[in-house]
Amino acid sequence: MSIKQKYRTLLILIFLLSIIISSCEKDEVSYDITGKVYDPQLDKNVSDVKVVLRGSKVQYGIYNTAYIDLQNTKTSSDGTYSFEVPYETVTGYRFYFQKENYFDQLIDVNTDDIQQTDGYRLDIDLIPIAYLDLTIKNTSPQGSDDEIRVRMTNINVQCKDCWNTETIIGEGPMFSYKRKAMLTGEKDILINWVVKKGGQQHVYNDTIHTHAFKTITYDINY
Repeated sequence: MSIKQKYRTLLILIFLLSIIISSCEKDEVSYDITGKVYDPQLDKNVSDVKVVLRGSKVQYGIYNTAYIDLQNTKTSSDGTYSFEVPYETVTGYRFYFQKENYFDQLIDVNTDDIQQTDGYRLDIDLIPIAYLDLTIKNTSPQGSDDEIRVRMTNINVQCKDCWNTETIIGEGPMFSYKRKAMLTGEKDILINWVVKKGGQQHVYNDTIHTHAFKTITYDINY
């Protein structure tokens, strides 16, 4: 083999090697995700929170609307967490935050926001759970037209087993109501009720202070 042929072969080998290296570098692209979980009611960072990163992948050229778990971790003693996410064809990301005695949190994030070279940061507030055990009872019945309307305000969480701002309506002399449900811990909940008896109407207001992770009992006897 002549020197010219050897030189040409060497150039081809160098070119092919550069392609391989470039391809490997693309495969190794990854993105840093960091964040902190904070409890605004107790004014503290929350440790040991399970953080799951999910993705809606495009597989074999088909868009899949379902999110699958990609990675998971837990927050450290100062409430921080981190992921190193390799490049994938993903149409969207979803973060799931979960800890016992706290309300779960789901947050969707655009793919372009995650896949940026300077990293992505997601700090969130996790709300502590409290319970309100409410009893309402007509203890001084006067007639069939007895009525009570009870409503709570400044409720800032929503779930199937949570209190809400809908009015509880009780009618008749034998009305009795009892329910235990969740709401925000360490918060002042405003409650008001209107009682109608014997053609007279009386309006009442009170404040219920909830305690994180505990149950408050509140009775309305009218």
